[in-house]
Amino acid sequence: MTCLGARAQDAWRNRAVSFSWVVVFLLATHASFPDAGVRASVQYLFVVTLGYGHLLGAAVLPRSLAAPASARSPRAFPLSFQAVTAA
Repeated sequence: MTCLGARAQDAWRNRAVSFSWVVVFLLATHASFPDAGVRASVQYLFVVTLGYGHLLGAAVLPRSLAAPASARSPRAFPLSFQAVTAA
């Protein structure tokens, strides 16, 4: 398998794992919090905490720890961080 093929396969695996975790999270919150208002608050609090944690990690950690050099685009990281911050 080529290096590009291996990276594409890893990307699809990561998407599948992420999707699975989202399904588990939604099922767990639906089972734990039957009231829709409470469930929405818990889900929102978790997602906001997770999102801001990723933003803070991206801002604080050096790029060398964030990803290997072969996986980084020199322009993608600053542009994506600016876009999320502006939104």
